[in-house]
Amino acid sequence: MTDTHQLKLCPFCGGIPYLANVEMAGCSYVVCTDCRMQSDDGSQDRVINSWNTRTPPIVKPLVWDTARGGNLFCLTTVADYTIREDEDGFPELEIKSCDAEEWETHQDVCVAKAAAHADYTYRILEALE
Repeated sequence: MTDTHQLKLCPFCGGIPYLANVEMAGCSYVVCTDCRMQSDDGSQDRVINSWNTRTPPIVKPLVWDTARGGNLFCLTTVADYTIREDEDGFPELEIKSCDAEEWETHQDVCVAKAAAHADYTYRILEALE
């Protein structure tokens, strides 16, 4: 690892990047320690400049519907999201995907929607190179 004071935080997750030098190839690249997003390789100055001027992709907001028994729902290609009230009147967010089916209780509907969008964004960005 190399000094990271000249590298901006990861534009995808806000994680700490590091500059890796490949001595045998005579090139460098930047990698985020959190999400593992990586820059192209090249000269140290070029990869630092490329990393620092990168902008994250914008993930469009989820579109919610209420046609399913009054519950809010949003169907996407990566997961299905449903918000319903639990027995105490708190909104619960259900995330159904290939890897999980679980309910999370949140303090209000806005927080549940934000949690759904955070999960959706994570899944979308996870698929990008």
